[in-house]
Amino acid sequence: MDAIGAKLLRLRLDKEAEAKVLTLVIGDVQRINNATLFIHDFWVAPLEVALGIWLLWRQVGAPSMTVLGIALGMYLSLQVTLSRARTVPY
Repeated sequence: MDAIGAKLLRLRLDKEAEAKVLTLVIGDVQRINNATLFIHDFWVAPLEVALGIWLLWRQVGAPSMTVLGIALGMYLSLQVTLSRARTVPY
């Protein structure tokens, strides 16, 4: 990104071309910023789920696996339903 900005400053472009390049750079920076907000969810989410399952097992015991199975089944059915609803023919 920095190299593109430096090259843009060296070039003699009209205002319209400069605005187009700047718009592209801003879009890329925004995507990188959005990705960095959620990057830690990849490793934190499994730890949180494992900790939650362990705490539930410790408090309730074996019946907690029934609740976990029901919750997992509902989650998977919701994902299947949403994926079918989102499929749009072109």
